[in-house]
Amino acid sequence: MTRRHYEYKSRKVACRECSLKSKRAAAKDNTTLKRHDRQEDLDRMLREARTFRSFIELKTRQQLSERSFARSTRYGYKRAR
Repeated sequence: MTRRHYEYKSRKVACRECSLKSKRAAAKDNTTLKRHDRQEDLDRMLREARTFRSFIELKTRQQLSERSFARSTRYGYKRAR
């Protein structure tokens, strides 16, 4: 499986003035930037995952699924599919 990303590399002089300085890869020379093919979509999903609504939905899902798995162990089921 190959990861679909682009790797940008520049000179140190250009990197000092770059606006994406915080997103660069942790390399020795710190002049490399990796971006996924669908980076904008990934960024949008991460922003949505940090919202309060997403937090509430996750808690609700955890309660519903964990409760059903716990009940199934009473009846001898060891694993869920």
